[in-house]
Formats: sequence, structure tokens, C-alpha cells
Amino acid sequence: FHNIVNYLKNRSPDFVIGRLHGPGALGLYNVSYEMANLPTTELSAPINRALLPGFARLSDEPEQLRRIYTSAMSVLALLAVPAATGIFALADPIVSVALGAQWLAAIPLLQILAFNGALLMLHSSMSALLVGAGRVREVTGVSAAFVAILVAALLLLTPRYGVVGAAFASLATAVAATPIYLAMLRTRLGLPPWIFINALTRPVIASGVMCVVLT
Repeated sequence: FHNIVNYLKNRSPDFVIGRLHGPGALGLYNVSYEMANLPTTELSAPINRALLPGFARLSDEPEQLRRIYTSAMSVLALLAVPAATGIFALADPIVSVALGAQWLAAIPLLQILAFNGALLMLHSSMSALLVGAGRVREVTGVSAAFVAILVAALLLLTPRYGVVGAAFASLATAVAATPIYLAMLRTRLGLPPWIFINALTRPVIASGVMCVVLT
């Protein structure tokens, strides 16, 4: 069931976009999504693979687990937020240079999905922590809720706004899922939300300045 939920989580936009707007729109969305999620796939996955055994070993030591997770979240935020901001600010030259003029319609998608990718990177670290603590069933439940929200948002926004609506649906779902993950960390592992907020504060401020300069 866990594998099915993850498959639907990754493929729901493909089903909706392909059915409503055809293969051209689906290709545009997928290329934008893959580029926007490069920081997640190239940085987050290796980090989480390294952290997962450590989280599992510390599942019975809450104070140590909190300290390690706070450090890990700070590192991930330091990577995710500037990467998303840089992609947002430089979407035009990134698309023009990497893909060519025929892909200029991907620029707004890349800008929206960049922040979706940053949130997914942080979600993956939360999932790794919960799985390491033996909360696989809860992670599957959150993923199922994510799929349900995503499909509803896609069906609401994609028919009217096309692939841009699909990108906003993905971002809105990631935003809506974040409090769910935070609540689980607090209720299941006793980790307060301020850990997440503190990890994001300085990268968000610095990235905001960077965005202004780049723009």
C-alpha cells in the first residue's frame, strides 16, 4: 500500500494533465517539474539515506534525536531555500540556455515548482525521521492525505488554468501538507514546530536578499 500511495503521489499530475490537455502540456509540466526538483533529487535523497539509520538508532533517545534532527533540518533548509529562490529568480535564463526558445512556456511553471521542490525536500527529511522512529504507517497515512488533496486541487485548477494551474495545485498541496507533518512530529516524537521555523528563518531572509539582487 505504501508503494501504491507513493506512485500515485508522483503520478497524479500526469494522469490529470495528460487526460485534460494532452501530451504536449504533460511534457511541458514534466520537464519543468524535473528541473525544479533537481535540488531535491540530487541533494535530499543522499542526505536522507545517510540520516535514516541514525534516526533509527536514536529512536529511544529523544533528546539526542531532537539535536541531530535540528542540525539536519538546518542543513537541508540551507540547501533547499536558496536553491528554490535561485531557480525562481533565474528561471528565464535557465530555460533559455538549457532548453531553448521553444520551451519559454516552462518559465512560470519552473518558478512555481521551485518552491514546491523545496517543500518536498523538507517533507522528505520529516518522513525519514518518522520512518526511522518506526512510524511507517503514519507516513503512509500522510502520503495518502497528500494524494487526496493533490487530486482535488488538480481537478479544481487544471481544467481552467492548464499546466500553470497544475503547478499551483502541486505547490498548494505541499503547503497544506506541511502543518500535517509538523503536527505528527510534535505528537509522535515530541519535536516542536519551532525547530522547523528556526531552521528556515535565516535561509529565507538571506534568500530574499539574493532574489532581489538577482532580479
